[in-house]
Amino acid sequence: MKDPRKRHFTLAATLLLCGTLAAAQPRDTLRILAIGNGWSAEVCNRDLYGYFAAGGQPVVIGYATRLGSDYARQAELARSGAADFLYGKIVEGHLTETPGVPLDQALGDERWDVVSLQTQSAQAARRESIDPGLGQLVKYVRKRTPRGVRLMYFQTWPYARQSTKHWMAFGHNNVDMYPLLAAVSEEFSRKYKLEVIPIGTTIQNLRSSFSMQGDVAHADHLNRTMGSYAAAATFYEAVTGRDARELTDAYAPYTLENHIRREMAAKCAHYACMNPFGMTNMASGTGAYGSAEAGLPNYDETKVPAYTLPDPLVMNDGTPVNSVEKWEGERRAELLELFRSEIYGRSPARRAGQHYKVVLTDENAIGGMATRQEILIYFDESEEKYIRLVTWVPNGLDHPAPGFLMMNTSGNASINEDESISYPDAQQLKNYEIHGFPRYGQSRHFYPLELILSRGYAFLSFYKSDLDPDFDDGFQNGVHPFIFKEGQDFPEPDQWGGLSAYAWGCSRVMDWLEEAQTRVNPRRISTIGHSRGGKTALWAAAQDTRFAMAISNDSGCAGAALSRRHFGQTVRQIQTTFPQWFCRNFIKYMDNEDALPVDQHELIALIAPRPVYVGSASGDMWADPKGEFLSLVHARPVYELYGIHGMPSDQWPDVRVPVIGDHMGYHVRIGRHAILGYDWVQYLNFADKYL
Repeated sequence: MKDPRKRHFTLAATLLLCGTLAAAQPRDTLRILAIGNGWSAEVCNRDLYGYFAAGGQPVVIGYATRLGSDYARQAELARSGAADFLYGKIVEGHLTETPGVPLDQALGDERWDVVSLQTQSAQAARRESIDPGLGQLVKYVRKRTPRGVRLMYFQTWPYARQSTKHWMAFGHNNVDMYPLLAAVSEEFSRKYKLEVIPIGTTIQNLRSSFSMQGDVAHADHLNRTMGSYAAAATFYEAVTGRDARELTDAYAPYTLENHIRREMAAKCAHYACMNPFGMTNMASGTGAYGSAEAGLPNYDETKVPAYTLPDPLVMNDGTPVNSVEKWEGERRAELLELFRSEIYGRSPARRAGQHYKVVLTDENAIGGMATRQEILIYFDESEEKYIRLVTWVPNGLDHPAPGFLMMNTSGNASINEDESISYPDAQQLKNYEIHGFPRYGQSRHFYPLELILSRGYAFLSFYKSDLDPDFDDGFQNGVHPFIFKEGQDFPEPDQWGGLSAYAWGCSRVMDWLEEAQTRVNPRRISTIGHSRGGKTALWAAAQDTRFAMAISNDSGCAGAALSRRHFGQTVRQIQTTFPQWFCRNFIKYMDNEDALPVDQHELIALIAPRPVYVGSASGDMWADPKGEFLSLVHARPVYELYGIHGMPSDQWPDVRVPVIGDHMGYHVRIGRHAILGYDWVQYLNFADKYL
């Protein structure tokens, strides 16, 4: 081929570092060519090559693709000899791509053993679009390949919930799209005697396997972690007949280091190959975000193991910390480094060219109680990525207002019924990779603006997806690429996950408060958050001492709750359902919490001497309410260095009996995983004392 563009995989290094090649007898090289569009090229990637290499099967993988083409278009281009295909070829782990190749040339480049055929994804569920194109393409390929070549029907997958275009025809529902796609692939594979690569069935199996945050696909394409691995496992088993589940230890790419997620992907692929035209419901959940594969939660205090917490006042080398100077000058930096390198990941510095624009001001918001503004915080001069911050500041104050900064998880418009709040524009929806958006005021019970404003506090909020859309796409969306070096496309083991990205965004809001406005007092701002937002609030305040206070509501595992208690959600469980929140190093502590060099009481300690409040719910055992309280108790020695007494008791309190100590507060209320009016009243009372 002339004038190739080369992109080199490092498959050998990946396999040696992340898994052990399976021992096997030497085999003849298997040659596979995928004809289709970008989806075929997407699946014929390093994971597919890695699977074959791990199975001891020498392989050459090729693809001839034409973007957006269906069977009819592919057949037409083939007959005309148009040099219109991108030809990619993976040999010994090295990928070479050559544009402008006729299909006949790609077919003649190797003596292919297997050729798969794939139509355009939006047409794959439409019977009328398949023939006569598929029949013509089958006839064309058979004439130009060796006798006995295996032709296979490449089954595409239903679109993800984030799809913004093609999915509209299927009611934005992959449950409705899948049966149509499966029926079409069954009918025409049988008509033309084609074997099937049931990737669509695998993906639908995987969607049923546990309650995933997001999807194994983002928009129209598979993610680079679980989705890519599942497709590779399906392709491998369909072609070789060997159970893909046998290779989840042998092939462990750096993009999917969690063995539970690999095993789930291969299991779903295996069942798809056994039943290619019907979804196998793999549901085995144990709660909102549970999965049997990740282990059943422990809700029994008698089963909490004996544990020893690391001492926040002992240096890594064993030296005791007995003064504020040694804490602030040495130990605090050590702990921050451990949290960054082992749990949350390190963040980049503020980017050059950060700037701000006030794009909306309403001086009569909330019935005249407040002035509402919307501010775009641009991360750099390009203005490609930004936070849309919305603020409510009480009117009539004779001083800059103290305030609460709270990341929201359902969009700025969901905070209040006020329809003048900007709804995401087309570019934002594209960035978020979602089609629809919650209605105005949908989550208003989480944000009691009238109460907050009446107490004299400002309220500031931004939508999480301005920083990270919060689904596992292999760290390509949001701000994650800000930390990549040239040529890098996946974080290093100690680089930021989603929680660090959210905390980084909180600091960018603080920059704006300090530099560009006067109505809110930047020295009197508390971070506050619920669930993942509570984790964010603690981590943001731990790193950025400009925040005057921190409030965590039901933050649980990797938030306020002690990891070593093995109560409720564990590191294993949170890594299975929310891997995108953490740095890759955190996976080392699945079922190995005692090896953590830190625990969450030290996250609380990093906020000292500033006030901190933790709220829990009696019906939210998943978040380990008692473990959240104990983090405050065990952070107390650091506060005592400052002459602050912290929590007044080591005894977990009764429900609805708030315990307010010196610069520390805690309550456990009756109810579920939510932030409710009762919580806000306690937080406001605490803020009255310290802000």
